[in-house]
Amino acid sequence: MKKLLMFALISCLFLSINVSQANAIHTKPIYASSSAKQQTIHTIVAKGPMTLTIMDGAKSDQFNVSGLTGTSNMAMSLSNGILYIQGSSQTTQFTIFTRNLSNINLEEIPSVTVKALSKSRLKIYDKNVARLNLRGRIDLDEITFDGNRPKQFRGDSEKLFIKSIQNKGNGPIISNDFRSDQLTVTNTGSVDLVLRGYINAQKIYQKGTGKIDIRWVNKNKNTLVEASSGVVKLAGRTRKLTINTEGFAIVDAQYLRATEARIRTSGKSIISVNALNQLFVNASDDSRVYYRGYPKHLYKNIGPEALMIHS
Repeated sequence: MKKLLMFALISCLFLSINVSQANAIHTKPIYASSSAKQQTIHTIVAKGPMTLTIMDGAKSDQFNVSGLTGTSNMAMSLSNGILYIQGSSQTTQFTIFTRNLSNINLEEIPSVTVKALSKSRLKIYDKNVARLNLRGRIDLDEITFDGNRPKQFRGDSEKLFIKSIQNKGNGPIISNDFRSDQLTVTNTGSVDLVLRGYINAQKIYQKGTGKIDIRWVNKNKNTLVEASSGVVKLAGRTRKLTINTEGFAIVDAQYLRATEARIRTSGKSIISVNALNQLFVNASDDSRVYYRGYPKHLYKNIGPEALMIHS
């Protein structure tokens, strides 16, 4: 106990811990104490050379980390409630157990699992994490994807709720089994972003290339799509669909049943919609609008070079 207290006192003074160990199994936790809460790191298995760095600067958050396997180089820091983890190509798996953590930054790690021990609210930055699994009751305010590596992103379908997905990278992303009450998707990279689940898609901004593919959209109010390039593909249902496009954008919403649809398109955009009750179309330049079904009320303003076609 005295040794433990002395160690905690030293870590409070230096606010950092460096551990280097090869081919070892650690069964005792390493404590990094701060003026607010005690931080606990569990290094369970380390095969080969390992460097673990913890810089303690937290004020109100605590975290538990376990499941380091095959780690070559790992840098980790906790500062102002944000957990930063940077691995290497030799890192095979990493697991984070969280109660109060609010921000997690992950870089260059093939597999990461985040397990919420209690209801958690998080923001995650993911750069080149090949597989990201979220377990437990998590309200994900924002997840940002970056880097060039293909990614798989999964969560507990009944427990994971996502508000915002941003993609800045160039690696394809596949995400399954999540729910969202008011999802906003923003793509500025060149990537195929495939989302599957029970998704109330509220806003979709396609500013990059590649494709945003969302199924199933289940929105009782409004869905907004704004695109200047790339492809947006939607399936499901919504009450009101608004699409604004320019440039070379393609929006395929023929399998998204909308009670009302409002379309404004220009450039060489191509739009496909399925409106049940009302359809408003304003098309200019060389744009094309294809519509399915027989809306009860059809209002259109079609430029001389644009086309509107019933399909």
